[in-house]
This record gives sequence, structure tokens and C-alpha cells, in this order.
Amino acid sequence: MAVVVEPLVTLSPSQYGRLLRCPYQVLLEKSAEGKAIQALPGRGAGGAGPIGTIIHGVLEQANLTGIMDEAGFEAAWQQQLVAQEAQLVKKHQEHLVPLAYRARNYAVRKLLLQWLIVGKKPTLRDGESAGSPVGAEKKLTDSTGVVSGTADLIRRQSTGDLEVLDYKTGGIMEAAVSETSAPQVKQGYVLQLRLYAALLHEQAGEWPTRLVIADLAGGEHEVSFTREQCTEVLESALGLHKQVNLAVIDGKANELAKPAADVCPLCAMRPLCEPYAEWLIGQNGA
Repeated sequence: MAVVVEPLVTLSPSQYGRLLRCPYQVLLEKSAEGKAIQALPGRGAGGAGPIGTIIHGVLEQANLTGIMDEAGFEAAWQQQLVAQEAQLVKKHQEHLVPLAYRARNYAVRKLLLQWLIVGKKPTLRDGESAGSPVGAEKKLTDSTGVVSGTADLIRRQSTGDLEVLDYKTGGIMEAAVSETSAPQVKQGYVLQLRLYAALLHEQAGEWPTRLVIADLAGGEHEVSFTREQCTEVLESALGLHKQVNLAVIDGKANELAKPAADVCPLCAMRPLCEPYAEWLIGQNGA
């Protein structure tokens, strides 16, 4: 029996790259069966997702109110940690608790974050109005309400220009294609930041002058963009959202699957994916 999938209500910038890669995977993950698979021991982020949420929560507090010393950092971290572990227990994911022992590189990521923000004052400039686009965890939405997401940080430079920052807790760069080639920011992150730029312009009427991926070691990796590129990505995202939902409504969601050797092996939705099973039979028979 085929899995029942539902149309997407909205499409987020962080989701866009994954939808391009395989729309059906995203739909399956949102189904009841997909959520059940992700809740199984050994599935999902293995603690990485909750740690990322903790890190973003601490960063938000640091940018809004300031964390000036180690004691303040520890208090903020513990507050987020307790909340995340309670959520995991509520979702019957007790196997991930305590995160200090279950999450990979827990201590290192916590220490890097502490080094990054302790002693630093908030990056928000005084005098910004309540309606200003500047701030941490800023919700951005296009004029139709279809493409919507939350930018980690939008800050204004001393020149008055805006820049959008997105914090990543995992790998940022693509693997180099050769020994002489320079590593590049992952394409999914590039598209995500360009979407944020387009949404910022639609919502606030301002274009950023810099798009930045920031890591926990304090490094910043600039993402190149033009206004035309950002506008094109937004138009593509709107078109993709419409395409996916029409397929779901027409009962053809499984035709959105894109089985491939570089996609399927790491996909937890394989047990639910009939196109994958058909593709695998074809591969074995080839």
C-alpha cells in the first residue's frame, strides 16, 4: 500500500536544495510513516539535529541580549539542553539522551561555540526599530507566503549595508574535485542564502551586500550572488512548490522520486519508496 503524502504548505530556503535533489524524499519524511522511521533508534540525526538546535538557540540569545562570560554561556547552554532533551523524551527518542554522551563531538562543538561568543557584545546596532530587518532569527517570507524561512542573523554594517549570516554546525565545503581545485561552499547552502536575500528584498525592500556561511570556529565563508540570481532562485522555488503539490493532488507524487546512486544509499526513506525498489531491481539486473 502506497504511503499517503500531503501537499507542502510552505517551502523553506533550507529545504529547497533537498527538494531539487529528490522531492519525493521530502514528502515521505513528512508522512506519518516517515516520521515513525526517523524516530527509530539509530535513525535521524543521531543527536546532531538537537545539538544544532541548541547552538542556534544560544546564538540567538547571544545576539539579542548578549552573553558576556562563561557563566552566562553555561546558563544559556543548559537552558537549551534541558528543553531539547525533554523534547526527545516526549518524541520517544530516549536513546539520544543524555546528549552529552550520545551526540557526536558534543564537547568540541560546545567549546567552539563558547570561544565564538563569550565576551562578544551583541551584533545588533542600537537604534534599529522594531520593524527593522536586522536581528537574530528573523522570519522572512515572500509576497505569496509560499517561500518562508528564518535567517540566523541579519546585521547592518557600519556603512549601512545589510548582510545575511547563516550558522552551520557541520561541513560547509564540497569535496574538492581535484588536488588543485579550491573547495567550494556546498551548492545547497549557496541556494539557501540566495533565497534569503530575495526574501529580505521582498519583505524589507533592501538587498544585502554580503551573504555569509559562518562556522563554529569563527570562520566566515562568503557566498557570491547577484540580484538576478537571487530573483531566479525565488522564482524557481515557487515553481517547484507548485509542481510538487500538483503531483501530490494528481496522485502522482511517486513520479517525483529521483533514484540515484549518490542519493539513495543515505536516504532513510528507502523502505517506503517504491520507485527506489524498482530502480534497485533495474540496477541489479543491469
